[in-house]
Amino acid sequence: MKGADSEPAAEPPRWAELQGTVKVIAGNWIVVRAESGQLVLVDLSTVRGGASSVRPGAPISVYGTPGEQKFQAMGILHPDNRPPAKPAMIPPRR
Repeated sequence: MKGADSEPAAEPPRWAELQGTVKVIAGNWIVVRAESGQLVLVDLSTVRGGASSVRPGAPISVYGTPGEQKFQAMGILHPDNRPPAKPAMIPPRR
């Protein structure tokens, strides 16, 4: 049993963002070539719509939790599908 004053084990970051290009789609799994060039296996099973909204060759940005064997995605941010910024409403001067 560990004492209350022992150091906690180093944990991987809880949330991270992965940006890259979709290379392969297989069910709810995709392989992304990260901007660093590394291939990353991404699990989309917990994302609404899963891999149905992604296409090979498309840029992608996912957020979730990185692991030793895979990146567990919690959501997808599609750079091409982000809504345009709305102009700020400035009240007229009186």
